[in-house]
Amino acid sequence: MRFSGVSKHYGAFRALCDIDLEIQRGEFLTLLGPSGSGKTTSLMLLAGFDSPTTGTIEMDGTRIEGLPAHKRDIGVVFQNYALFPHLTVAENLAFPLTVRRVSKAEIGERVEKALSLVHLDGMGGRKPSQLSGGQQQRVALARAIIFKPRLILLDEPLGALDKNLREHMQAELKHLHRQLGITMVFVTHDQSEALNLSDRVAVFNKGRLEQVDAPELLYERPCTPFVASFIGENNLLDGRVEALTGGLAAIRLEAGTVLNTKVAGRPAVGDRVKVGIRPEHVTVGQGKSAFAARVVEISYLGDTRRVAVECGGIGRLTLKIPTGAGADRVGIADEIRVVIPEALCRALPDTDGA
Repeated sequence: MRFSGVSKHYGAFRALCDIDLEIQRGEFLTLLGPSGSGKTTSLMLLAGFDSPTTGTIEMDGTRIEGLPAHKRDIGVVFQNYALFPHLTVAENLAFPLTVRRVSKAEIGERVEKALSLVHLDGMGGRKPSQLSGGQQQRVALARAIIFKPRLILLDEPLGALDKNLREHMQAELKHLHRQLGITMVFVTHDQSEALNLSDRVAVFNKGRLEQVDAPELLYERPCTPFVASFIGENNLLDGRVEALTGGLAAIRLEAGTVLNTKVAGRPAVGDRVKVGIRPEHVTVGQGKSAFAARVVEISYLGDTRRVAVECGGIGRLTLKIPTGAGADRVGIADEIRVVIPEALCRALPDTDGA
């Protein structure tokens, strides 16, 4: 699948702005972003439930933006599952095969295989109301798979599940994707879900694509301040480029300190940037790269403590200290020293700056 210059306008509102995106065969691609960022609009355009204002959508080299939804050979799993309440599980699964005029014998065989695939053997005679939320989600997934589509679209299908069941279904989805090898496009606003499930993640913000990359690259090498802050936690410090040497930049922070960091993009001397450093990379310790700091806030998170400090020459920083690694020895108003590894810092273009 390929989006080329795709935009979608609703009157004066631009839901999507010039999107270029290629979906690779057999991959698990997640569309990630906050509410109103354009991810669900993109999914609806793929499914054929809406049409782009400008641009083209191709499947295997053929333009499909004018093709009706039922002719696109695409399976869809909705957030509310959209199961027929008056039909049994087996009848729900049989429905997409019946409208495609598959023989009754083959329908019966496919339904049994689909139920086995999602671990619902023997439940074909139940109604959706007799199933748990997780079981209904599996039925919806099986219905999307049963007619062997070229692409499956999933619109936040795990959003209504509790945390433990959600994590279990994530593992089930990953296993199913590996087993079938089918292309899946998944919409979510949950960053950890996107990182866990995906081969690649497309990050949306205000109708635009910020970055499309593998999960580890999004986390470790974000290209914009939005991606750096939306994917996990990040300390973003304001500064300006003072000097450039190869792929490194000397950044003078607004608080006064100069950090030598890696850079994203091609900044020029004098450009405003945001210097990002992950909380787990800032540590309590001594050394030439240690800065005096005062603890102003502590939050207990179970496996870690989130510690906020005011650091002279740097500004406000957040640290994550693993429980059992001395976190309990740090208290409010303590004077400590924190180490900022410059090799793990990354200067990003300040798209909101002057």
